[in-house]
Amino acid sequence: MTVRNERGMENTRKRKAQAAIEYLTMYGWAIFVILLVIGILLTVTRMLNTEHCIFKPSTFTCGDINPAATLDALGSVKMYLRMVNNQQNPIIISKVACIRGSRESKVDDFPSAWTALQGYTDPSPQPGENTVTVNPGGAIDFKGIPCYELPSSTSKSPLPIKMANGQLFNGIVVVKYRLYNDFSGVEREAVASVATTVNK
Repeated sequence: MTVRNERGMENTRKRKAQAAIEYLTMYGWAIFVILLVIGILLTVTRMLNTEHCIFKPSTFTCGDINPAATLDALGSVKMYLRMVNNQQNPIIISKVACIRGSRESKVDDFPSAWTALQGYTDPSPQPGENTVTVNPGGAIDFKGIPCYELPSSTSKSPLPIKMANGQLFNGIVVVKYRLYNDFSGVEREAVASVATTVNK
């Protein structure tokens, strides 16, 4: 074999090896990107469809009982939720609202969307008020809070949310409270982002 033939074969091998490496690199990156996109889509889908209950501010939690949404006889959604006070002060809760979506800033425009705390006896209401005091580390179980869809115009009334059994409710629970030792009367707001499957 001549030197020229040996160099030619060597160059051919190098070109084939280079082509193979380029082929693997190009398709390797393509497969990596496809797998990355699939992973992101699966993660986002799980996050959107996962049942959860997260309070803001984080000084409140939903406790050891998961939120539950049930249907009344008319097919309207009612929310059951445990709120734990992790603050160092007692709080006085005056009202609560359950809204589909995340429009807590608009809830004050619709007084009929709020539920007063009449009939809550544990912890006991303040004398002469429809409020409930929750001590540090204590909890309150909100039972059967009606959930509403807020209209776009304040001239209309909020409508009870109608859903079917097994559908996923995504919304918020807004709690109005004040600190026990705060005599300014400033009302504060805790907002829970809630996602739960509706059951009969």
